[in-house]
Amino acid sequence: MPGFNSVWAAVNHGKNGEPVSSDLRPLLHDVYSAILAVPTNLYALKDSLASLLEYLTGVGGTTANCWAADFFFCLSKGWERD
Repeated sequence: MPGFNSVWAAVNHGKNGEPVSSDLRPLLHDVYSAILAVPTNLYALKDSLASLLEYLTGVGGTTANCWAADFFFCLSKGWERD
């Protein structure tokens, strides 16, 4: 069964020679887990998205990180449900 590791592998590529930060992985994992939780915990989802956006608008706001986060949400392969 696909999972987070396959989604991460698809987005963990540099952009224009700039690497994706390893700090992005746990933030995306938290969002991924919150989205797939049954039942959905909207508070956990909100908190994980807020943490991700704070990171991307601060120290993690590199082109590679922003590209990887965007691509992460655009992928359909690797997610365990729609």
